[in-house]
Amino acid sequence: MNQSADKLYNIETIGNATFINYPDGRRIPRYLTKLPFKSNYFIGREGDLEAIERRYQEEQRLLVLVNGDGGIGKTTLAAKYWYAYEVRYTHFAWLYVDAGIANALISLASELGVKFEPTDDQAAQLNKTCHALTNLAMPCLLILDNANEDVDLRSNFGHLHALGKCHIILTSRVKKLDAVPVIEVKPLRPDEVATLFKNYYEKLQDAELPLLHEILKAVDYNTLVAEVLAKNLAVLNEFDTAYTLENLLADLRTKGLLSIENEVVGVTYQSHTLREATPTEIISAMYDLSKLAELEIQLLSNFAVLPAEKIPYELFKQLAKPEDEKAFKQALHHLIQKGWLEHHKADNSFKISPVVQEVTKVKNADRLLPDCRTLINSLITGLNNDNRHTNNYQIATTLARMGEALVQAIPQSDDDVATLCQNIGIYHKDTGNINQMMRAYQKMVDLQTALMDVEPDNSHFKNGLAISYEKLGNTHAALGNLDKALGFYEDETKLFEELHDDFPNNVQFKNGLAISYENPAHPRRPRQLGQGARLL
Repeated sequence: MNQSADKLYNIETIGNATFINYPDGRRIPRYLTKLPFKSNYFIGREGDLEAIERRYQEEQRLLVLVNGDGGIGKTTLAAKYWYAYEVRYTHFAWLYVDAGIANALISLASELGVKFEPTDDQAAQLNKTCHALTNLAMPCLLILDNANEDVDLRSNFGHLHALGKCHIILTSRVKKLDAVPVIEVKPLRPDEVATLFKNYYEKLQDAELPLLHEILKAVDYNTLVAEVLAKNLAVLNEFDTAYTLENLLADLRTKGLLSIENEVVGVTYQSHTLREATPTEIISAMYDLSKLAELEIQLLSNFAVLPAEKIPYELFKQLAKPEDEKAFKQALHHLIQKGWLEHHKADNSFKISPVVQEVTKVKNADRLLPDCRTLINSLITGLNNDNRHTNNYQIATTLARMGEALVQAIPQSDDDVATLCQNIGIYHKDTGNINQMMRAYQKMVDLQTALMDVEPDNSHFKNGLAISYEKLGNTHAALGNLDKALGFYEDETKLFEELHDDFPNNVQFKNGLAISYENPAHPRRPRQLGQGARLL
């Protein structure tokens, strides 16, 4: 403890509690809050720890912003600083600020001996609490954990800056706060995350390391997610290996991060104590979309259905087609500032982390389709015949990859998404990738079938399903699977016959039936039904 405090103030220990007895009669606990959880495992953050200390000692900084993505290790770093330099400080407070910085600070009033009047509003209570903090023996350590709201930070910046006797650590996803120095907590090296994983899942074999790195890459080497996945495997495989790394990787790829097999595990995330929850509950709690503005949520939905890779600003703007470009730019800025998106200034591109992406897809499941309607139509247009030509295949390749990610991410059946599948399939046909073409047309069939199940008499959906049968039949015919091709051609013909019977004067349906008879594997000969060109 600070030596000047030993000389000026009486230090008293009662049971397990330590108090500072001030000359004016105040008895203030040394620890104003519960202590943070003391992790027995700390790896790869020694440089960050030294950087915080350097800010306080060499630069005499009072405020330090410890910035980084959710689950990257900010809280663990701050707790390590608390215990590493505990002897220096007179008083300590660790505050979780999910309910706002003002409320968190006011929660210290009782321990500080602050009395409120019945007429005191929040502002008055905050002023009295901050005044009491400035009358403590210095230095004090104040850690505000999870201070992720940019507006809240800025509105309380003056109060924090006035606490001149406190060294303040703000753990936050916010990228910048005035001139406050930033310690950016970056992901651990892949080998360090693998070591952390093995610390919690001791059954891991060296032969499994390549598979482990595939899993860790899929979650962007997020520290908390790696810990949770490892602990989950340890519980699932306590007595035997019932859920292998292969099973986990397959679930991540097909079901998503929030749909893996779950068991209750113990974590200290956002808690002073070890709490028990499932991986799905823990990871879902990392990001709260309800605090975002409407346009921010909508744009996040768009990034969530696209590949988790760098997307140039100009390309994203062309696809999103903002009605109000100023509001569009402002919303992107806020998503970056709040830590929901990464912005790479060198090439002016954006990237969403796989963890944020998965959480957004699950929490926005009901609104993904309407949020992404413009994006879907832009991808359809970009892959139309007129826009898919020799000079444009580089951009078409990008759009096809984006479209494939979107199609898998949207949970609802939709006619526009089915059309996008058709255009993706045509792109793969043009480039000779029959396997990808097959997947696109099969998804088109699945979507049109689901739409028909809901509205069996909808002629538009029936026409779309017939066309999807033709596309899939042609693909099987190209592969030499004539029996399968015949089955799809027959299904196509049956639907067009129904459409022709219901709408005998519809030229499109007449022509569709004629074309269905002309397919190379079809057993019937074509008959004259009229002139016209079928619209795909």
